[in-house]
Amino acid sequence: MTSPLDVDIDAIHRYLKKSGVTVIFDVDGETEATAVGSLYSWEPKDKILTISLPVAHTSQRKKTAVFKIIRKIHNDGGLLWKKSKSEVLQTFGEYQKEDPDQETLEFFKPILPIDDFNALKLSMFLRYEDKKGNKNNVQRFKNDIRNRFGDRGGNIANLCTAGYFDEELKSLYLRIPREEFKEYYEMVVGDKARALFIHHDMGVDEIDAEVEKMFLKATKYHMGDFKIHGKGADNVKTLREFIKSRTGKEKYKIHIKYEDPKLPAIECIVNVLQTD
Repeated sequence: MTSPLDVDIDAIHRYLKKSGVTVIFDVDGETEATAVGSLYSWEPKDKILTISLPVAHTSQRKKTAVFKIIRKIHNDGGLLWKKSKSEVLQTFGEYQKEDPDQETLEFFKPILPIDDFNALKLSMFLRYEDKKGNKNNVQRFKNDIRNRFGDRGGNIANLCTAGYFDEELKSLYLRIPREEFKEYYEMVVGDKARALFIHHDMGVDEIDAEVEKMFLKATKYHMGDFKIHGKGADNVKTLREFIKSRTGKEKYKIHIKYEDPKLPAIECIVNVLQTD
């Protein structure tokens, strides 16, 4: 005889197969599904699937079943949101309807390790919120990505926001052998050898030290240049002070590739001078 739990699990798997589904995880028992003893609820209009698991009042069998579902969502590259982030969920629903990054995500899904791909998905949403000017959400997402995926995830978020996946990495994958791309990708994402992102705790001396590290990486990997990104008035000001302090130095030359005074934001290219 089929149990109510088995019926719920089958239904959840059917909904997970639909495209554009937002999955919410309710651990506090706040949803109507919990009140009637169901494992899930489904909102067809917005394609929201809520999985209810109030930990204090749930059998071990149900917990085991839900954890298997969560593992599947993660392995399939899906995102799982906590019920407490209701205002973020509304924005995420709008983002899914606009679907601005679907082509890029579909391109990278079979290429990237699963954790990197999940970090990229969150980073794409972070970039969407950044463009809309939702600064509070942006910082929250950055913290979520770093907490979940570590420094590697934080670097993916920075690279995504700066357009490296859409432009440089996507183009490179189509032009070079797969093994070479894997090596380059790991150098960019894992070793942070392609770009330096300035943050508010960095002064001129700290930038100088980090650029020196980038210079050594560029030399090690035989790269002709690398980039420095600064965003926000204070970071742009500090980066300009650094550039001024390095003018005339022989190790490398810096020039500003892009600047947007409205954001404000600045992007510099550091050319590594070749020596015999």
